[in-house]
Amino acid sequence: MAKRVNSISLKGHLHEDFIIEEFGKGEEPSEYFALMQILEEFKDKHVTISIKEEQSVEQTEE
Repeated sequence: MAKRVNSISLKGHLHEDFIIEEFGKGEEPSEYFALMQILEEFKDKHVTISIKEEQSVEQTEE
């Protein structure tokens, strides 16, 4: 059975107004995306949502 998958991937800083800022590389400016507006495209659909936060881990001394 064939299927089509519609997906989006964003990586950046999630601001309190649900705007995601994707930082530009080098001299490129940041880009901004409205998360709530993107989610509207998936309304009434069967979806999988995954959110990941990256944090630095302190190195231990031996």
